Amino acid sequence: REGFFDGIKRDRWVWSGDAYQSARINTYLFADPEIVKRTAVGLAGRLPVECHLNTIIDYTLLWIIGLYEFYMTYGDKEFLNRIYPMINAYIEFCEKRLNKDGFLEGIEGDWTFIDWSPIDKTGAVCAKQILLCAAYDKLSLIDEVLGVNDRGYKEKSRSLLKKINDLYWDSEKGAFIDSFASGKRNVTRHANIFAIMYDLVTPEQTESITKNVLFNDNVKEINDLSKYSFITNIFPNIIEVEDTEEKGLRCGPASGGSKMIPVQVLAVRYLPGAVPSCPAFCRQGNPVRRRQAR
Repeated sequence: REGFFDGIKRDRWVWSGDAYQSARINTYLFADPEIVKRTAVGLAGRLPVECHLNTIIDYTLLWIIGLYEFYMTYGDKEFLNRIYPMINAYIEFCEKRLNKDGFLEGIEGDWTFIDWSPIDKTGAVCAKQILLCAAYDKLSLIDEVLGVNDRGYKEKSRSLLKKINDLYWDSEKGAFIDSFASGKRNVTRHANIFAIMYDLVTPEQTESITKNVLFNDNVKEINDLSKYSFITNIFPNIIEVEDTEEKGLRCGPASGGSKMIPVQVLAVRYLPGAVPSCPAFCRQGNPVRRRQAR
């Protein structure tokens, strides 16, 4: 109960991306804010920031996004204020590593992960830019909560989103491609899922992604290589947003075994008093409530 540890018999370590998902599931299972706070603080470490969380670029961004979602779930402004200096340190670290196009691209020592599934990781990967865009957006909202003067993060989010649409949106494929640098125009689910999840697409794009990616069997499933895929547990959020919950039952182990109903879908369907508890479900800006005690 110290924190959200992954690979308890192997890694015995806190991985930021896994902790991000654990914090969401924790809302339904335990509604325990303290374990989320301990995990977030443990991941943050101490100043100065010299590498990404777990050396993984996307994990740093998910940590920032997760802290705003934590506030939206539990309303703990005191903790948000306490960890605010570390949030600033990590976003400043990220911005020092932007390339000439303003994109976040891995350099020596960085791990561009996203997921275990095969992704075209040539140059600046789209999924990372989507996460950076979402992190900027959440930072602007954190500043509002804490009464900090506008530091331009909302505008940075808008500007980055425009560049993402200009360079990564493929109108012919009706989806975001992984990389424009390779010329392969490869489409995977990851960037497209994140774009809907963090409300960074238009209704037209959402419809296009739903048709051409989410429920397109020609687009490689996110968990083909392993029974565990990092992003598999995020997919039900998109199902809820898209109001096509029944199709969420397709999620599950790809390599044999019975189909698995995602825990977040179960929470919405079967837990009395269960309430969507993060912006992915209820759209940004709407109040978020904890599940009532049973």
